[in-house]
Amino acid sequence: MPTADQIETTSGSEHRRATPTRFRLAAGMAALALSAGGVLTGPAAQAAPAASTPAAGTSTGADKAAGPAQQARSAVADRAASGLPGGKLVMPADADILFLQNSDGRLEEFWRGSDCALWHSWQLTPGGAWSANASLGGCLTSGVDGESNADGRLEVFVRGTTNQIYHIWQGPFAGGWSGWASLGGVLVSGPYTSRTSYNGIIVDALGPDGIWHRRYQMAANCCWSDWVFGVAH
Repeated sequence: MPTADQIETTSGSEHRRATPTRFRLAAGMAALALSAGGVLTGPAAQAAPAASTPAAGTSTGADKAAGPAQQARSAVADRAASGLPGGKLVMPADADILFLQNSDGRLEEFWRGSDCALWHSWQLTPGGAWSANASLGGCLTSGVDGESNADGRLEVFVRGTTNQIYHIWQGPFAGGWSGWASLGGVLVSGPYTSRTSYNGIIVDALGPDGIWHRRYQMAANCCWSDWVFGVAH
């Protein structure tokens, strides 16, 4: 069982910044990147306000010069401008895009589709062409966040229609994806992820009581805690 000191390794502001293997691209930035030729489709398709403030968990001005941020924006622009399958992103205008990096260096992006499902696309080779868009199903009522497990498997978290947190994860060696599983809870925000000092995943979300709630892996790659309350952000 980890100690409190091991769990509380990041503050609310710290754990939302870009890392070399994780980056969230805000809706307004996604719309700008897609102006190269991509299309926003669905009932909510419209240009995002140019001066909109990034929501919690998305990029900030300081991110713009960061390597992961630039790589993420370039990837969206390249896919939008390309004639390759997957060049057209199906997303509402208020969606953000989560980029994670597979253990072999290939980027993979995730977003809430205009059909409320989780969609993803991935590089076929590191720095190379992108796959077609593919649905992972579900029905999301929040943005998307996620992390790489200690063993390199990607894991993605969302809030579902029951206001619980749900997750889905890769099989070994960047293999196929699991089905959806609930982490429970009754939350009013989407999930925000971070990591423990022993490389386990932390998931935070805001409850209807105005308090931050948390679940975390009690060991790397394994074994979720119960919900704990009153987490400082």
